[in-house]
Amino acid sequence: MKVQSTRTILFWIHLVAGTVAGLVILVMSVTGTLLTFQQSVLKIIERPQRVIVPPPGAGRLDLDTLLERVKGAIPDAPPATVTLESDPFATAWVSLGARGVVFVNPYSGEVLGTGSPRARAFYRAVTNWHRWLAVEGEGRATARAVTGAGRRAISTGTTRLDSGARQS
Repeated sequence: MKVQSTRTILFWIHLVAGTVAGLVILVMSVTGTLLTFQQSVLKIIERPQRVIVPPPGAGRLDLDTLLERVKGAIPDAPPATVTLESDPFATAWVSLGARGVVFVNPYSGEVLGTGSPRARAFYRAVTNWHRWLAVEGEGRATARAVTGAGRRAISTGTTRLDSGARQS
């Protein structure tokens, strides 16, 4: 009788642990897949602010002038980084740190917008789920350890599957 109860206890521990691990891995897989397509989705949603028609014969503003125009339009948010693409139809992106990003016409310095607030908020939430299981405050360290263990479990399982396939 004692063997049966020990077996039952071990079964339930294994079932609960496997279910919890499976849920963590599911969350990380779904959110990771969504994050993979983040830039592609944002390019489609924010297309009106990301694409411009360059004026004929006009050259791009130099970086200092571009940044001065951004600072003039948004004085309370200092620029952190600037991204320029070689595509003449692409806008410049200026990161404003915690304030987000603004899209700027590289020919006139006009601030065209800040992207889609709803899409960016959605991807911020997805990132929070992926990194910390949406835990805030002091519990983030624990949540990060759980997601880290999930990543290790996935990579270890993949390695073991690969090594098993090579042995046969």
